[in-house]
Amino acid sequence: MTNKKPSASVNHSSLSKLSTLSILFVEDNESDYLIAERLLKKIFDQDKLNLDWKTTYEDAFAASESGSYDIYLIDVTLDNRDGLELAAALDPTNDNTPPIIIMTGEDSIDMELIAIRLGASDCLFKNQLTAPLLERSINYSIVRKQTEKEIRESEIRYRAIVETANDGIITLDDLGIINSYNPAAEKLFGYTAKQVIGENIQKLMPKKIALQHDSYLSAYFKTGVTQIIGNGREVHGVRKDGSEFPLYISIADVGVPGPHRFSGIVRDLTLEKKARETIRRHNEMLEKTVLDRTMELELAKDFAEKANNAKSEFLANISHEIRTPLYGILSFANMGFSRASNILPEKSMEYFGHIKESGERLLLLLNDLLDLSKLESDSRTLLFKNEDIETMTKQCFMSEKARLQEKQIQWTLTKGDTVSLLQCNYDALRQVICNLLCNAIRFSPHDGKININITSSSKTIHESETPTIKFSIADEGVGIPEKETEIIFDKFIQSSKTNTGAGGTGLGLAICKEIIGKHNGNIWAKNRTEKGSEFIFEIPVKQSI
Repeated sequence: MTNKKPSASVNHSSLSKLSTLSILFVEDNESDYLIAERLLKKIFDQDKLNLDWKTTYEDAFAASESGSYDIYLIDVTLDNRDGLELAAALDPTNDNTPPIIIMTGEDSIDMELIAIRLGASDCLFKNQLTAPLLERSINYSIVRKQTEKEIRESEIRYRAIVETANDGIITLDDLGIINSYNPAAEKLFGYTAKQVIGENIQKLMPKKIALQHDSYLSAYFKTGVTQIIGNGREVHGVRKDGSEFPLYISIADVGVPGPHRFSGIVRDLTLEKKARETIRRHNEMLEKTVLDRTMELELAKDFAEKANNAKSEFLANISHEIRTPLYGILSFANMGFSRASNILPEKSMEYFGHIKESGERLLLLLNDLLDLSKLESDSRTLLFKNEDIETMTKQCFMSEKARLQEKQIQWTLTKGDTVSLLQCNYDALRQVICNLLCNAIRFSPHDGKININITSSSKTIHESETPTIKFSIADEGVGIPEKETEIIFDKFIQSSKTNTGAGGTGLGLAICKEIIGKHNGNIWAKNRTEKGSEFIFEIPVKQSI
């Protein structure tokens, strides 16, 4: 059965601290119940006493299952069944069962012994019942129950600590006889607990030390002066195979009433002592090396942080000041370019074209720098929503339709049954796809082909397998030197094979890398077997939003 826990309103330290007392009273004699009720009301105010009276075994047992009580008062004799039988069924030894007081009309010491052996906290004789006696019994029962529970919990904690400790723990009596011996000690000495419990501790000592052990104890008992008790020291122990080994031992007098009891904690020093000499030899040199290296790292860290902060601050402050006049230059350049054929000489028209081209290139560079700065400084917060990567890709193709037709480039998008819905930042991921597409168009030959493939995949993130979507775009361009497939994602880096007047700021792929990274993904490049290159990124289907 499952017994209900005692009421949360009860403080079990004493009755004086109780706010209310909830009692299940099992008594088939109404007169006896009324007497007990009157006595209880002398102890508690009416509003502080919750008295639930049951007359049968069945009703009482059902109440114990559904109610929450602080204590059970059970009469030995019930009409239908025995009260002791009910008490046993309530499992009085269970910590969650409220304390049980047996009440009987038989003034018999035997009945009291039976009740206590059953697990009841107390036994009261009805013909001797008074308010002070009932109050003391309830108080005693509640405090006893709580104390027993605390003792058991303390013993469980103690055993858990001892049994799982890395160091050996051994307890002895005043004659040096081993009383307990934990698993770590078994591993240390090679003896099982059964082999040493009841044996003298000298069994684990070299003979020279063992001969002195009894004299140490005798001197301690006579004078109270300790040589090892209460102090930790290095000694030698003997394993089951007879080999000696260095160990550190700390012995304490437990200080319990009666004969002396001692506890010892032992730790193997074999590896530690071997390491000490090595540590001593290298310590001075290591300290100097660490100090010098630490200073270098601190300087490098400070320099890098200052440089990065200065760069980000500069870009944030200067970008607006540069963009405003730059837009004005471009506006006037466009106006002059459109009118130059009618009112300006041919050479002036050429100059306006250069102004427009330079301005557009500078604006592209500033936009890329600003995007990269925001991504690196985390000032650009990405909000994730459910988006369709296939639709996003087709939109990028539509925006580049004119360039595709100009170079007569054919393109294909392969998805199959792959689910293309994923959580992402629409603008950021579209920027990546459009950037990769622009690069593919830029470096593709006339009449070339561009193939995009979207597939479902998975990868391990935080030690768990996570569904992902893998996006790849392949072209038939000049490809990438093998040694450059990683560095092309660095800032201001362009492949040595693309110095063909194709343009670009050298920041596009760095921005792509930052955006994919903020989607908890990866991006990489490789050369195709036939010709051209392929860029792939992989991101989780679901993001931590």
